[in-house]
Amino acid sequence: GNGSTGQDGINVGSGDGGGSGGGGGGKVGGASQTPVQVSREYYGKGGYRGSNGVVGSVSVSEVTDGNTSVTASSANGRDGTIVLTISTINASSISFGSTIDGNYTLSTTTGSGGQVTFTGATGGGTAINGLTVSAGDFDTSTIALQNSAAVSITITGTSSDVAAISGTSATLTKAGTGTLTLTGANTYSGATTINAGTLKATGTLSDSTAITVSGGATYDFDATDTVGSIQGAGTINIASSQTLSAGNDNSTTDFSGVIEGAGAFTKVGSGSLTLTGDNTSTGTYTVSAGTLVLNDADGTTGTVIADTANVTVDGGDLSLLDTSGETVATFTVTQGNVTGTFLTASSYVFNPDTGETATVGSVISGSGG
Repeated sequence: GNGSTGQDGINVGSGDGGGSGGGGGGKVGGASQTPVQVSREYYGKGGYRGSNGVVGSVSVSEVTDGNTSVTASSANGRDGTIVLTISTINASSISFGSTIDGNYTLSTTTGSGGQVTFTGATGGGTAINGLTVSAGDFDTSTIALQNSAAVSITITGTSSDVAAISGTSATLTKAGTGTLTLTGANTYSGATTINAGTLKATGTLSDSTAITVSGGATYDFDATDTVGSIQGAGTINIASSQTLSAGNDNSTTDFSGVIEGAGAFTKVGSGSLTLTGDNTSTGTYTVSAGTLVLNDADGTTGTVIADTANVTVDGGDLSLLDTSGETVATFTVTQGNVTGTFLTASSYVFNPDTGETATVGSVISGSGG
């Protein structure tokens, strides 16, 4: 279709205070059609009044069945900010064949089996203002977000990969029954919320991200990493030979879900983490800073930590609040404090580091020595 490019703003003095300066973004692309492939581009360059123009351009290339809607609108009436929405009625796929840069909030929706693909970097030149994806599967390389921007991904498939997400105080929300895999070094520092399905990390997350795992959802942890905190009622799976360290944001949280797998868990940071679920992880739990509280939710089974797991107190505090105590395989104290009810171990080691103090105020029992 035919189109035109908007005129640049006029460079006027700033003394009038009334918003002088013409200009604005042009729009390229004709009326909607229904061929096999549709392509649209949106361009713009703002006027003198600071930063209200569209930065860069976005090119959308879709493979559709004729039931696709593409709209662009100004966000909250602000000139120069585009909200680009692409949706398909049936299970069509949407593919972005080039990079997307600028002050865009992008929303894509396909049918239940459709796939959204970004073949180039998203926000690589100029970070985008937000991204919402609802699809069967979603694949992209990197997503760069503006400060405090949000990514929301709702998927039903099991083959979705994102290399890395970045952005100061930016957030990620995972929804839908599918599995989303983060494969690279993610540096976004806002919250990570897993409302449904599985978020799998074969790469790393920011040391300051606070992870919430809702009931029925899973955080599948496959690479040694440190995060801000964990909370929620879902499942955290720690792969064998990997270590998840939580508490780096020094907050106080509760996790009533289940930690499973053969990997290790370490409590770091000055805050307190309370575990109340019946965790099945067979790895080693280490308290290196702050407080780890074991408080069995029903107060009868005493199985916050699996009987075959190991516990090490190495600088923090372990608080045993279980009514019937805890049973573990090996219990080691090198520095720190142990308080509360009682703990039974088949093997125990009290070996304070040089110049360090270890205090055990609980009843310790077992056949080991």
